[in-house]
Amino acid sequence: MSYVLGSKSQAKLDTCHPVLQEIVRSAIMVTPMDFTVLFGYRGEELQNDLYDEGRSKLRYPQSKHNRTDADGEQESWAIDLAPWFAASPHVRWSRPDEFRWLAGFIMGVGDRIARREGYTLRWGGDWDRDGDQGVQDNAFMDLPHIELIEL
Repeated sequence: MSYVLGSKSQAKLDTCHPVLQEIVRSAIMVTPMDFTVLFGYRGEELQNDLYDEGRSKLRYPQSKHNRTDADGEQESWAIDLAPWFAASPHVRWSRPDEFRWLAGFIMGVGDRIARREGYTLRWGGDWDRDGDQGVQDNAFMDLPHIELIEL
């Protein structure tokens, strides 16, 4: 089965850095699991609300979700993705293993693309990128989050 991004996911993806856009577009064409884009660019109010709720560790404009390009256009260096199910609830937060699987898939597809363009990827379930996903190693687990890092 092949999947396509829905219009809401596509609109959020369009607010991301071109490298993230290429990674997600490549991944959706070959993934065995459908997924949705939860966040690309986040404006000041949304970012600070998420911080106040404890869902982000950074206030605006420190998050990679808050980046803009040289012209001031939205260009998030981070994206939040979630497995998407046809039956409700569409996003199943109680199933972290599916988020881990999706992140591994995206990282696998995206690594070659990112490196070709001078970046690497970091996932919110393994912030220090050592392969250890334990809570002791990653006090803030952000399983949907994937971000660009310049090489």
